[in-house]
Amino acid sequence: MKKVADPEQVTCDNCTTANATGYCKDCSKFFCTECDGVHKKWGPTSNHQLTSLDEVTASDVSSTSQLLAPAKQEATLTCSTHKKKMKLYCETCDSVICRDCTVRTHKDHEYDLVSASYTKHCQELEGSLNPVKGKIEGLKKVLSALAEREGEIRERGEGVLEEI
Repeated sequence: MKKVADPEQVTCDNCTTANATGYCKDCSKFFCTECDGVHKKWGPTSNHQLTSLDEVTASDVSSTSQLLAPAKQEATLTCSTHKKKMKLYCETCDSVICRDCTVRTHKDHEYDLVSASYTKHCQELEGSLNPVKGKIEGLKKVLSALAEREGEIRERGEGVLEEI
């Protein structure tokens, strides 16, 4: 197997700042150690075939220009109807749309930039998690008290057995 990638020449496709240490054959993307770990754990990509950069061969890489480009271009989705970049998120339909979609298909819908919607949804999720986190702490205390009580009961039981 011929080594085709030098870690000092390949930048992570995800964060675009760190040197790549691995390659995903399913996505055809390079990842640094941190992004590689996230890629392995994230549900939709957890089954992807990841290899270390030392094991990447020319047949694994879809384009040799990927090996030489220090920074990768941001992936953009294109609207299948209008052939334009989809930069907006329709809150009404929960879908990504292009500017032209707002005129016809998504007229009178609520929409915002994808980045703004992403931030808003993350904040909403965080807000929803806070009460759950509080309940988790309370349940941990209850479990701890139960475990302590269980220990006391076992000790008493052993004491009773010894007396018999």
